[in-house]
Amino acid sequence: MNISVPVTHTASTNYIYVSISSPTPAGVAVLGTLTSTVITADPAPTLTFSSDAVNAGGSSSATITVQRYLGFSSTPYSTGVSSATWTITSGGSGSGTVTVGNGATSTSFTIPVTHYPGNTSTVYVSLTGFTGALAGQVTSLVVTVDPSSSVSLNASLLEIPVGSNTATLTFTRDASHTGDDLTVFYKTVNGTGANGGLAGTDYTAVTSSFSWLATDPASTKTVSIPVTHRDGRLFTVQITSVTNGNIGVSTESVLVDPLPTVSFTSAQQGGVLVARQGETVTIPVTRSLTAGTSTVNYTLTPGSATNPADFSGSLTGTISFANGAATSNISVTIPNWVSATVCSSNKDPASYGNKTFTITLSSPTGALLGIYPSMTVFIAPPSLIDFRTFTTAVVGGHTMVTYSYARATSAVGAVTVNVRALACGFHTCDTSQASVHNFSITWADGETGVKSYTYDAWPDTGVNGDSATITAGSYVGAYSGGRDISEACNTSWLDNGYQG
Repeated sequence: MNISVPVTHTASTNYIYVSISSPTPAGVAVLGTLTSTVITADPAPTLTFSSDAVNAGGSSSATITVQRYLGFSSTPYSTGVSSATWTITSGGSGSGTVTVGNGATSTSFTIPVTHYPGNTSTVYVSLTGFTGALAGQVTSLVVTVDPSSSVSLNASLLEIPVGSNTATLTFTRDASHTGDDLTVFYKTVNGTGANGGLAGTDYTAVTSSFSWLATDPASTKTVSIPVTHRDGRLFTVQITSVTNGNIGVSTESVLVDPLPTVSFTSAQQGGVLVARQGETVTIPVTRSLTAGTSTVNYTLTPGSATNPADFSGSLTGTISFANGAATSNISVTIPNWVSATVCSSNKDPASYGNKTFTITLSSPTGALLGIYPSMTVFIAPPSLIDFRTFTTAVVGGHTMVTYSYARATSAVGAVTVNVRALACGFHTCDTSQASVHNFSITWADGETGVKSYTYDAWPDTGVNGDSATITAGSYVGAYSGGRDISEACNTSWLDNGYQG
């Protein structure tokens, strides 16, 4: 006969011991030689996580593998269908069913993970509710999740030098998590206070975004914002949000460097005095900063000085500053006074006193007008040269004649008086009986006072006369004060010791 014995399969091999005893009816049935046996029950299949830890890294999900083994052995088992319930027990939420089909020894499922800024996070998952299998050796695991990717701007000030009209902002993505496609949103913001930059004036307003794909290996990206240099203005660029990521350093300040100023100096505000000497004078214009190139227009406006009589050249022009240059010059030509003639009435009262004209700067490029955009130029009046004295002295039988002249007005510029003198005999100035003397007296720029010239009126020429006179000459850079007409240019008698 056959008997049935219930068998329970566990994760390990089970041994069931069966024996028979007490046969009935007594005396009719007796025990045979084999009264016991052992039933071996194979292990049941088990479902187990393939590992007790999974690293999700920078991915947005974690893949978890479930293996089916024969009991607790390492022998894969593929018969029948086994399933279990997976549950996120900490670090998130979610659950589902994992099934290993007939003929399969493993399967996988995925869970979503969330990346948080700053620190690594963990998610705990467990297997329960087994069907067609028993719990294996590993029924709980931990998923390690990298910190979320952060996008940052530069915390330091971005300075835009003169010569550059673009602010280039660098966005940096940290290397902790690159598995997600990011979208970075940013905008420009006006500055505050007296130096606050204004959209449309100091920079072009921008509200925009850019994508950062997970497959993009670059750790930085740049955006460009047009800027306009003025007087030194600040604005900011701000990250407003990052899709699938986080904001690190959210703002960066941008300083648009001030343009240089072009100006005359404070020292020039009292006016610049120039001589009327037939030369080109240069009036310097200064620039406060030397980076980049600049230009500025200028206009010469006549005052009491007129063009071209008192100053010549174009009334308008443009000067340029090369990169690195701190000054540039405006050139103006001051005509020479017409040389006056000795012994003629050439005094010019209308020329007395300084004459003026104005220089005004305008329309700079690559610069701003400074605090002194205009100045006055004074043209010095001509010097007046006065004849002062005529003296004689007899030295060793020779008559020495001395003429003295004085620079009476204006010490600006160098001036010269050129003289032609005659020493004549017999109370006449017959040139055949004359001793001719040509001499010059010069005053340097800034020099004034009386200067003299002495000559021998009666050298050993056999001439025996008794008079001397100035017959010709010229003033260079000056005019006659008038006394030479009445005194120096009239005959002076030597034999009676005359002094003019």
